[in-house]
Amino acid sequence: MLPKQSEIEVPLLKVLDSFPNRRARPRDVYLLLEKKFPGSANRPTSRSLTNLFQRRLLDHF
Repeated sequence: MLPKQSEIEVPLLKVLDSFPNRRARPRDVYLLLEKKFPGSANRPTSRSLTNLFQRRLLDHF
């Protein structure tokens, strides 16, 4: 099951904060976020999880 968007907000901010100057390539961010949601990333829905992260990340800009 995919995490809800509201469940991604805090982990997303923590991941972004972990990068120097808070700059990172999107793929690097997605990989770290997938580690925070291991039950979701190991399923065939991993692409859906990445899409969800992308949408959530774009909401912050």
